[in-house]
Amino acid sequence: MRTAAAPDLGAVRRLQGAATSVVQDAEWLESCAAVFAEPRRTRVVAVDGAVAVLAHGGPRAPWWEVPGAVEVTEPVDVLAADADAAARLAEALAAQALPLMLRRVPRDSPVVDALERAYGPRAVRVRRDGPGTPYVDLAGLDAPDAVLNSGRRSDLRRARRRAEALGPLGAQVHAPGPGEVDALLDAALAVELRSWKGPAGTALLRDPVREGFYRRYARAAAGAGVLRVALLHVGDDLAAMQLAVERHGALWLLKIGYDEAFARVSPGQLLLAEVIGWSLGRGLDRVEMLGQEEAWTRVWTPRVRPHVQLGLFPRSSRGLAALGVGAAQQTRRRVSDRLARG
Repeated sequence: MRTAAAPDLGAVRRLQGAATSVVQDAEWLESCAAVFAEPRRTRVVAVDGAVAVLAHGGPRAPWWEVPGAVEVTEPVDVLAADADAAARLAEALAAQALPLMLRRVPRDSPVVDALERAYGPRAVRVRRDGPGTPYVDLAGLDAPDAVLNSGRRSDLRRARRRAEALGPLGAQVHAPGPGEVDALLDAALAVELRSWKGPAGTALLRDPVREGFYRRYARAAAGAGVLRVALLHVGDDLAAMQLAVERHGALWLLKIGYDEAFARVSPGQLLLAEVIGWSLGRGLDRVEMLGQEEAWTRVWTPRVRPHVQLGLFPRSSRGLAALGVGAAQQTRRRVSDRLARG
């Protein structure tokens, strides 16, 4: 993990009121830049009412993009107070002729159209749909399981009965201060390690760099008073966890996990029901699941926010070279996927 100081994101903090997502917040961007980007390859492009934090990927990714986009794989976005500010930012980026990659930006972000107009025919545009993020709309709900169909509600009740046969159920949503974060994360990440992610090698405790990012971000979020750690106990055992942030009228789920030893009682589903109920009690508008749509998210919601991947490569030697690298990487991924499918 890189230990260099984070770049000055004062412009982001000044525009914090315009943020609508945790990935636009200063705590998130500072943590991403400090852990995943080299300071000499990081720049903050700011205009009146808008700011973008960008990092250069070096020879293997010779374009500018939001730091952490590859490593964390969550959506990215710039921060703009309105469409006019997004247009000014896009013009500033185009004037610098920066090869630019936004891997997974909300389709309705004003910066998407603004960048395409600003770069115009001076750049090669590569745009394709990206994975959407599911969310649970809490408007009008009177109970956490109201989003489920009757069959799924029955499944949840059976799971609860099976869990209660093993011991008392206890769910807590913690709002830790900075000094309490590491102990809670130790417990939560140990649960994630006991899930399928442990043998697969994708648990955070198997990845020191990503673990370092989430610990740094969790401390910053706790300092801002928005970190939430949800835990589900079955008897004396910790069976499921969620790492989340409460902000912008929503609860944002960053990491989830459950102990495979309790798989029969669906602890992850039981905890999600508890957390949705907690969110209703807090008066939140929605639960943002982040990640991408999967079979288990479709159980809870059909709603998905669409995203796109946007690459803009100026018609210069630097821009076209970056385009060539990106095209070669895309070809290798397609071949690898085909080989994996047999």
